[in-house]
Amino acid sequence: MTAPSAMDPVEQAAGAWLQAHDAELVDFAVRLIRIESVEGPASPGRPFGSGVAEALGLVVSVGDRLGLETLDVDGYAVHARWGPPGEDVGVLTHVDVVPAGEGWSVPPFGGIIRDGRLVGRGAIDDKGPTAAALFALASLVAVGAPVRRGLRLIVGGDEETGFQCVRHYFRRHPYPALAFAPDALFPVVFAEKGVLDLTLGGELPAGPLVRLVGGQRPNVVPDRATAWLELPPGHDAGRWLEAIRSAATRYRARIEASAAPDGRIVVESYGVATHGSTPEKGINAASQLLGCLVDGDGDGLLDPTGALRFIARAGKGLHGQGLGIAERDDVSGPLTVNLGVLRLEGGELRATFNVRYPVAIARADGLVARVRERASEAGLQVLRADDDPPHHVPRDSFLVRTLLEVYRRETGDDETPPLAIGGGTYARAIPGGVAYGPVLPFSGVVPHEKDESIELDHLRKLARIYAAALWALAR
Repeated sequence: MTAPSAMDPVEQAAGAWLQAHDAELVDFAVRLIRIESVEGPASPGRPFGSGVAEALGLVVSVGDRLGLETLDVDGYAVHARWGPPGEDVGVLTHVDVVPAGEGWSVPPFGGIIRDGRLVGRGAIDDKGPTAAALFALASLVAVGAPVRRGLRLIVGGDEETGFQCVRHYFRRHPYPALAFAPDALFPVVFAEKGVLDLTLGGELPAGPLVRLVGGQRPNVVPDRATAWLELPPGHDAGRWLEAIRSAATRYRARIEASAAPDGRIVVESYGVATHGSTPEKGINAASQLLGCLVDGDGDGLLDPTGALRFIARAGKGLHGQGLGIAERDDVSGPLTVNLGVLRLEGGELRATFNVRYPVAIARADGLVARVRERASEAGLQVLRADDDPPHHVPRDSFLVRTLLEVYRRETGDDETPPLAIGGGTYARAIPGGVAYGPVLPFSGVVPHEKDESIELDHLRKLARIYAAALWALAR
């Protein structure tokens, strides 16, 4: 089996259909982005909240209109299918998004088109690709492609927070025989690191630091963190402010420290948000806040047990040095660490690290044991460890070879090799699945940042690539 030639009539007809329905594709992507589908409180039939339910419902509505067989699976996921029974080619996408965060130049859920780009949370991760995949499937339906395998788009509702959606779905429906997830990078991703969310915690002795808040999700580099301090009688707030600001200068950190009217000191830290799998591309506001606080504490009052300093170092060491788990392999590269959530409330300290570990490590048990031993020296315990083991598909498999051929023909890129990444996509939920786009090599596009966007021309290109890929796999 090989990918079709550039002159394949089915592929040409599907491309013509996509061109004729371009406005509908863009409108669907805009409408999806305008739904604030951050996971929210569950209710009957809406396990991930009303926003996610609305977005899944829109996929069903548009799929029905395009002539696909649609199904809502208990509010966890939906699918749109067409073709003969038996083996399917699957595409897995999601409509849930991470919180918008701050600093946007447009409303994050406005679905604004500006300078040829669609701007909004989810534009590249993963609502734009969802729209492209749905229309790619519909184009093959519209031209009556003589497929030997069925085509199935599966759309989930909590990819960003735990994959409950696809686990629920696949307990009720079979795995596709071949599948890809358009939620990473081109040309094709054949290996994904293991993902470990590790929460450390402990009781902090009473002291000037009364509250800490930083980050919202483990898999997002925090772009803002705040600390509140109440100084004991006799301590000069001005000296503390000067020491914290001096530490910020040494760290080259963006820190604002001021005395509030109620007498507290408020310290704000500002960073750059990015995806937790690539922490080196962001600036972690939570770890730099802790670093400045403990470095500026000349009196030794903030951190008598060393817990804050331990977490600060662990968050600063992007490859696990501070946690004692620095590892790497030749397939997927170095382990990475993101301090994604930091809280101090009522004397209870909690820090959640998002760890992406190499595919050569089968499971995270050994890593957790090493962290537990080192953290205990600072009075911290491992409170929770959620492990999603690595995923690896042979580079010479039919799926990888075919998708790579389609990508090279559609883009002219004959050099970029198949990739191993730190990100965790739906591909790992399916035996033999891979990730396929939507981000082009060297484009600089990073999900989970402010002003997330997708070029409209790239959205159109995605639909063409995915139509060609589905045809190549299903013919």
